Amino acid sequence: MPDGGGYVGKVLRVNLSKGSYQVERVEEAIFEKYLGGRGIAAKIYFEEIAQEVRPLDEANKLIFMSGPLTGTIVPGSTKFQCATKSPETGIYLCSNAGGDFGPHLKFAGYGGLIIEGRAPKPVYLSINDDKVKVEDATELWGKTTGEVYKTLKEKTGYPQKNRESGLELID
Repeated sequence: MPDGGGYVGKVLRVNLSKGSYQVERVEEAIFEKYLGGRGIAAKIYFEEIAQEVRPLDEANKLIFMSGPLTGTIVPGSTKFQCATKSPETGIYLCSNAGGDFGPHLKFAGYGGLIIEGRAPKPVYLSINDDKVKVEDATELWGKTTGEVYKTLKEKTGYPQKNRESGLELID
């Protein structure tokens, strides 16, 4: 796992309107004050999304954050948090999910991902360690989830081996 113990100390911010990204450092004191992915996501949400922003506005954001145990051997440590303004209620929404996303994001060197802006066409985000790309997804538009998964799997060469653990990442 990257330096910083359970926290990586970096957040990846992707602007879909510009097709750009930047890596931001997060002070360890912030992680200590707002413990876990839910706390950090809430902090970012309330600092960056104005009350008047509507859920489907370009100014809304999707904030994905992992916690200190994400990607470890602790049971249930595949969780990550997502915060945004809810399309249903128009107020703060925080949800958690499990699976590969949280650990993969952390193994790539990021404790979180903030997606902002609105892409002018369908895109997908490719994150391979420090290689981050906003890719054209026009060919994927209208396909089923299974078809998209298969296409991206072939395009990216998945499964891959995690460099640090040596484990093969499989379906």
